[in-house]
Amino acid sequence: MEVPTVTRSVASAGYNFLRWAGAAVAPVLAGFLAVAISPRFPFLLATASVAASAAMIWTRRAHVHRGLRHNQARLEQAPNTSPAATPSA
Repeated sequence: MEVPTVTRSVASAGYNFLRWAGAAVAPVLAGFLAVAISPRFPFLLATASVAASAAMIWTRRAHVHRGLRHNQARLEQAPNTSPAATPSA
């Protein structure tokens, strides 16, 4: 959520909108596509979507690595607040 140039709340809202819109539309659309084209077509479309997503991540890998390095640096600078680090009473 820290990688986009918008605030965290806007990035989270956009992500959740797409996630839930896809979850709402996908079953109905898959049924229509299976009836109209072929029972195999929704699976082929899903495969193409995964391949397109992988290709997008691959082409934007420098951006992904920059975000990962940013998050790693932020985690290394944060104080350790895990339960194991706090003394027990």
